[in-house]
Amino acid sequence: MNEYDLTIFRKEEDDLYRKYEETHFQKAFEPERVKELIREAGMEFVAEYDAFTREAPKSDSERLYFYCQRNRAK
Repeated sequence: MNEYDLTIFRKEEDDLYRKYEETHFQKAFEPERVKELIREAGMEFVAEYDAFTREAPKSDSERLYFYCQRNRAK
């Protein structure tokens, strides 16, 4: 589990900035586990892509996008 603390300064009217603070948590899963969870959720796995290139995943891909869809009633 990774924890990230972010501080964001957002420009608003009159060149003033508002400060926002957020904490984000990330957990990594093996691709096969994600596909299993997709099936358990009643979805159909369609494809996976490298998140930064949108090409087929490689052994050094840092993050993946999973494309899935609802199972259609037969």
